[in-house]
Amino acid sequence: VGFDDESDGAQESSMPLQRVRSVSLPPMPSVVPPTPSTLEACLSLSTSQANLRQMLNSSLQSDSRTDSRASGMSSITTDGSESDVASDASSPTRLAETKRAHTARELLTTERTYLHRIEGMALICLPAIRAELPSDSALLKVLLATAAMVPLHRRFVERLGPCIESWGPASMLGAIFDEHMHALPEAYANYATSFDAATAELATRAAHEPFARNLAQAEATFNSGAALPTRLSALMLDPVARNPRYILLIKSYLKATPADHPDVAPATAGLSAAERTAEHVNEEIRFKENQLKLLELEPLVPSLALRGKVLVLMGEVQKRCRKDLRPRFLILLKDAFIICKVKRGVMTLEYEPSYTLAVPQDIENVDLVRAELAGSDYAFCVVSRKHKSFMFNAVSREQQQLWIKTLRRRVGLADSSPAPTARHSSLSMIPDRIGKSAPIWVPDDQISQCMSCGSPFTLLRRRRHHCRG
Repeated sequence: VGFDDESDGAQESSMPLQRVRSVSLPPMPSVVPPTPSTLEACLSLSTSQANLRQMLNSSLQSDSRTDSRASGMSSITTDGSESDVASDASSPTRLAETKRAHTARELLTTERTYLHRIEGMALICLPAIRAELPSDSALLKVLLATAAMVPLHRRFVERLGPCIESWGPASMLGAIFDEHMHALPEAYANYATSFDAATAELATRAAHEPFARNLAQAEATFNSGAALPTRLSALMLDPVARNPRYILLIKSYLKATPADHPDVAPATAGLSAAERTAEHVNEEIRFKENQLKLLELEPLVPSLALRGKVLVLMGEVQKRCRKDLRPRFLILLKDAFIICKVKRGVMTLEYEPSYTLAVPQDIENVDLVRAELAGSDYAFCVVSRKHKSFMFNAVSREQQQLWIKTLRRRVGLADSSPAPTARHSSLSMIPDRIGKSAPIWVPDDQISQCMSCGSPFTLLRRRRHHCRG
């Protein structure tokens, strides 16, 4: 049977064959030889199927080229040949440039938002509540530090905006960012050192009038037209988080910037400046915390002038004395190691300095002590060059390791403390140091022979007077 329409023929010829149940059929008529019209119809069907396959192949090739151009990948045709997509080699570069442009725009967008929020603190909240704040108020210091930040960030936005809005592959922001970061350390350090006290002060003052009323009016003015209202306590968190955000953004920007791009060097310099700002802020915070600890310690050690000193570490340990262990309070300053006796009364506590070693010149070594010598798994010794040397028992492995590492670092020794399970000890080298270093007191029951000459102790030979160095 022939088909007049090619599409009908193609549809009919593509129908799947189905297995049917056997049935009784009438006798088949005799086969009639094909006529010329029947042959022409079969040839027409064969031609239409070939044309259909060619059309499908062309469509697949076209779709493959379109998809490959959209994804930046080369396409392969049905016959195995590679298509002529020229973007294969350039697609990683294009994707990196897109990422780079996106990070630059994010830097500008977040900076504008941040500037708006610190302007709200400095220009709206500060004037509204300043009359209620004393001159030594931590909250006032924080808001004044914010006011000092505003012109710095305003200038940054003014310079960064035109650069980002006309962004292209050759655009650079590294020099602008580097200059901006060099202007920030002092303002942010002043802010960070007063932040905790300012947060506590704000919570206290917000419960009293007229401070609470004035603050509410200022917050309402700032939030006018905003979808989500923001409190001053939330705004105060922004400067704390801004510098870490800078570091993350510039790292992402450098990751998407080609290594040979001229903006790599200035952007890297800007990243280093941001990291230095973070370290400067952290140092100021540590210094402020150090001063607070010294103020708390000063009444307990009235005989010491601690004002203006730099506290490194302090804590209570047990000191090995001639007959037993006794409590001692250790104070490690930047330039001195002080050992204090502990005087406890019913309602009083006082530390009396008994020994002071200059750091680093008076300390020769700091190390672990073998448990069989010290009677403790957490012992460590401080060997002096000219004063008395000491053996201490810490209350835990962590405290032992902290004292050893901190003292060795302050003295300038290599941080090569043995593992906690090691039985190494500086006392094993004492025979070589007899007469050169102040000896560490070792209980008589721990030693059976002279540590210098090796002579055994007897009932007639007094141990404490034999080669004590």
